[in-house]
Amino acid sequence: MGKSSLEPQIMHEIHAYIDHFIAPHIGQPIKISSSIMMATANAMSFMIHGHRKDYTDATFLLWMKQFKASFKATTKAAISKNIPFAAYFPGDLTGEKDCIYTDVHGLVPIHKIEVSNSFLLMNVDLLIELDWVKANTEALNVLIPEAMKEVEACKESLNPNHMTTYIDKFLYHAQKEQAAGRSEKIFTDGNAGMTMMHLYGAGTETTSTALRWAILYMCAYPDAQVKVQQEIDNAIETLRLSDLSPIGLPHTLENEYMIEGKKLPAGCELMINMASVLWDEKVFEEPEKFKPERYLSGDVTLKKSRTIAFGIGRRACLGESAARMELSLFFTTFMQKFRVSLPAGHVPNINGICSIVNEPVDYQVIFTERH
Repeated sequence: MGKSSLEPQIMHEIHAYIDHFIAPHIGQPIKISSSIMMATANAMSFMIHGHRKDYTDATFLLWMKQFKASFKATTKAAISKNIPFAAYFPGDLTGEKDCIYTDVHGLVPIHKIEVSNSFLLMNVDLLIELDWVKANTEALNVLIPEAMKEVEACKESLNPNHMTTYIDKFLYHAQKEQAAGRSEKIFTDGNAGMTMMHLYGAGTETTSTALRWAILYMCAYPDAQVKVQQEIDNAIETLRLSDLSPIGLPHTLENEYMIEGKKLPAGCELMINMASVLWDEKVFEEPEKFKPERYLSGDVTLKKSRTIAFGIGRRACLGESAARMELSLFFTTFMQKFRVSLPAGHVPNINGICSIVNEPVDYQVIFTERH
């Protein structure tokens, strides 16, 4: 992933985005949270199945709406499963406090039930009315059929002598396994569709969120914006400060493991406090501040090695190289062409909304052409 062969397609998408969403509104406040996600989704589309969707395509618009709904639902599901006591925190992180389930005793508020969340989710005898379960079901009813349509289209056009996309290679391997008479349970059409959706999930939300953070930081720090436009080099600082995935994704231990005298049993799930590394005061002076120049002095090698926004080791993000290139191309092009600012009287809010992805509070931004 992330090879230079993708660069022309990504640049095509950047210019299409500018023409459609920015150019008609130069000098006017616009929201970019939904539109920038469409652009990063299209950049992933080139890699996954070789073509992009038009921004006005009704199916694409519905697909993106449901994708966002599914992502939010998955966030609440992950919190409910891995941090069950979050149901007792202020607010409604797990989406359960106002929900109802039915048992032999009638309707009961779900937070009153003295059983674990995992039991509730796994016991089919309990009829749970969780908002995020409904949202995810509705979203998947749209996303999965569309993904399978793409798989079928790729199967019909598959050319073993000209394979340029992820799905091409997945389907070609499946055909080889079938021809060899092996009963393959991994390289199936269904898994082709699901891995397609996983790639979209990994490469769309995170990159679009990083871009939104980068633009917000430029608005919040106009002096830094001038410096960045003189020498584009702030992408790595954006990844550090925004802490895109504050706890990463859960990882399951295959074997028992000892750490600092404590035994972790096989099968338990681990989550990393990414901020403990990305905001480490021993490595990054004034870690809460946006200072791209920090990578020009001190122990630069150590600072870069600790900027692990995509995780680390064998289970690091598979799409890191593609995401870095995509982020760099989008951000550099924006900064070369435009000056960004917030509407008059708007104060930048750099406190994120923390979930699986740490995203900025929605904001309006003004793009002004540079001359």
